[in-house]
Amino acid sequence: GIENGKNRDEIFLLGYFRNDEGIADRFFVGKLIGDELQETVSVPYKEYNFFLCYLELRRFGFTKKKYDWSGSWGKKIIGGRSFGGYGCGLCCMANFYCSLTPYQCSPVDMYKFALKNSTYPGGCAIDWSQIKKTMEAAGFTVDYGKRPKKYKDFRKLISEAQASMVVISSAYDKTFWKNTYGHYVTLFDYDKITDMVFLADSGKAQRNRRWISLKTVYKAIKRSNANHYMRMLSYDENRDSYKHKKISGKWVKPVYWQKS
Repeated sequence: GIENGKNRDEIFLLGYFRNDEGIADRFFVGKLIGDELQETVSVPYKEYNFFLCYLELRRFGFTKKKYDWSGSWGKKIIGGRSFGGYGCGLCCMANFYCSLTPYQCSPVDMYKFALKNSTYPGGCAIDWSQIKKTMEAAGFTVDYGKRPKKYKDFRKLISEAQASMVVISSAYDKTFWKNTYGHYVTLFDYDKITDMVFLADSGKAQRNRRWISLKTVYKAIKRSNANHYMRMLSYDENRDSYKHKKISGKWVKPVYWQKS
């Protein structure tokens, strides 16, 4: 939000849409009244410094509320762009590394590791082959591929993995994700009784760390992407060339998280 209007329920916003590569490339200003976005006006790309000004406001503490797991890296300009505009895949990778190994890293730590261990050039969304190379260097056995035509086959793939990541788009299903046109999210702990998975979503705090129907995920997968999912099948510490021990940068650590 930029500021409140005369009506306390009005909030003037500056926002953006991501392109197919996950990069923020369309900006707008608008008015949020309750849950409805109204009177949006596009901001020409050449004037995107308006967005950077907003990031600076955030850096100076414009938004006082801090959410568990949120980190300073979301506001930083890395590789010439706002990390928050393209770093969702790297957030998923860091999530895997912190959750499935005895080690820890931030998304920016993983960004640096990917630069050294794959063809990832930095400053853009990381692609599937680059994720695979990076996670293999960190000791994981992985596979990736396209969304199966039958839901039961997708469910089997996800249920057999330690954890998975998928690329979703609200262009295919708006049940859960809205105005989200290319975004990596992480899936853990498939529950066959409820047919739900535990979702980690770096894009919005309200979507993060909650149970969601796996079928909803399946419907929202972005079919225009070259691939649709990646699975972490196993981890071998002996093959881990990373062994990163600490999450760098400022972040909000939940009181229930016991790792130091």
